[in-house]
Amino acid sequence: MCVCAPYCMTYAIYIFIQRGLFERHKLTFALMLTNKILLSANSLSPELVSIFLKGGGSLDINSVRKKPKEWIPDKGWLDMVALSQHNTFSDLLESVYRNNGLWRQWYDQEAPEVGHKLSVLFTTKILSLELQRRYKYSLLIAG
Repeated sequence: MCVCAPYCMTYAIYIFIQRGLFERHKLTFALMLTNKILLSANSLSPELVSIFLKGGGSLDINSVRKKPKEWIPDKGWLDMVALSQHNTFSDLLESVYRNNGLWRQWYDQEAPEVGHKLSVLFTTKILSLELQRRYKYSLLIAG
């Protein structure tokens, strides 16, 4: 069997289904399909998918660690609590407690993902996570 056959079939099915979807549903379908492919290939952990999809939505603000300052929205705090349960971001809550001023500056910026000290720190963590995922994927293809 050709190595590219599953990829070609997946793409053909994707294109076929996309034709029948409303424009607003196409991106959601693409995300669902991508998650399923990455989960099947063990390139993405179910834990990360759960955090991404649910965030802190399943948590109660009264049952988690108290947020350090009132400027942090409850939903944002619950999302941070959920993200901190993943080992890559286990120090996220401590960082918010220790560096409240920096986090407030980051939160108030129009484009916080660009050039802020915190952005650089957590971008490094995200890149590390991405490199781990790519390494697993390359092993899967090679094996």
